[in-house]
Amino acid sequence: MSPFRPFGDQAGAPPAPNPHYSAYVCYPAAFSGVECDRITSLFAPAGMGPGTVGTEGTGESRLRRSRVGWLSWRPEVDWIFAKLLDFARLANDTIYHFDISGLDDDLQLTEYQPGDYYDWHQDAGPGPYTTRKLSLSLVLTDAREHQGGRLRFPDGVIPATGSDALALAHPVKGTLILFPSYQLHRVDPVTSGTRRSLVAWLSGPPFR
Repeated sequence: MSPFRPFGDQAGAPPAPNPHYSAYVCYPAAFSGVECDRITSLFAPAGMGPGTVGTEGTGESRLRRSRVGWLSWRPEVDWIFAKLLDFARLANDTIYHFDISGLDDDLQLTEYQPGDYYDWHQDAGPGPYTTRKLSLSLVLTDAREHQGGRLRFPDGVIPATGSDALALAHPVKGTLILFPSYQLHRVDPVTSGTRRSLVAWLSGPPFR
């Protein structure tokens, strides 16, 4: 292996690797069932629209088929934002150690009906999405309420611990899943019932 060569006038030892750079972490029962139902009730069906891809505001049915709604911050829903931030800080402080500034956007409720899905994609991307660092997905529906709709990562993406792998494979209502926003992931097609999740992104200076 060739020796570490500083770029330009920089000096010092090679940076330490991050063993959890592509890991995901799960917090089962991060939110109670009652809290999940309260969150779902905040989204009026009339306010839901087709999920879109990228910055153009147009849907791409080949990549994504779902309905979404948005929740902006206001005092009466501060408990949701605060709780998500608490878990994000915990995960970042113990696992990722990214430079995080705060929530990137409003919270998104994503609803999948039979035939809906979201194919392989990244949450980080060009333009305004370059600042996304951590993605959060809160499971709002019990597994008995739908078939399919499993959140998946490519083979080789590791869980932070063995229990995280079990929690991802069998998510219970209220499970919070966190992963780097550059990590590829997908939601399998839902075959029956309805799957709902609350999605948020933590932002910070773009990766260099």
